[in-house]
Amino acid sequence: MRIAQYVFAAAGNLVSKGCVVVVATALVSLMASLDGDVGGSDSPRGEPWTVGSAPQCDTTRVKMGVNAGRPFSFYSLEDEEGNEMVRVGYSRPGVVVINLGESFPARPGCSATVGGNYNFEVAHRGNFYRIRLRPDGTSGFTVSGAGGVSDGLGFTPEGKLVHGPTVLD
Repeated sequence: MRIAQYVFAAAGNLVSKGCVVVVATALVSLMASLDGDVGGSDSPRGEPWTVGSAPQCDTTRVKMGVNAGRPFSFYSLEDEEGNEMVRVGYSRPGVVVINLGESFPARPGCSATVGGNYNFEVAHRGNFYRIRLRPDGTSGFTVSGAGGVSDGLGFTPEGKLVHGPTVLD
């Protein structure tokens, strides 16, 4: 029971830190999938808006590609002072990997494939937290400590709850 409480507390911490990653994923997804001119757009008064359609907002569109002979391309998004804020990796089969940049003490990241595989990960102070979601319904959460201790909870495609450090393997 104590291990399950630890895993669920760690999952809560991961989710709170992972919100930044979800926003970054949405921004990069928007940047990669839209074509058009650079510039913002105004929403009619009173309509709700998202970051992608925020009034008075600058939008920079980036078309991602991979050079011949290379498995990935990386894109670094920097602030005005040149500090890396977000790093995006992209591969031809449609894998996107997003990590917060060097400016952040904990660097959560996420990856997604066009086939529906999703991973959310955070490494912080020697601990590693991972959530995986698969199209077949398999999902799980694991936590690993610096001393090699690990545990996890997850679901099989049949919806059965499983417990153990190799839930996601």
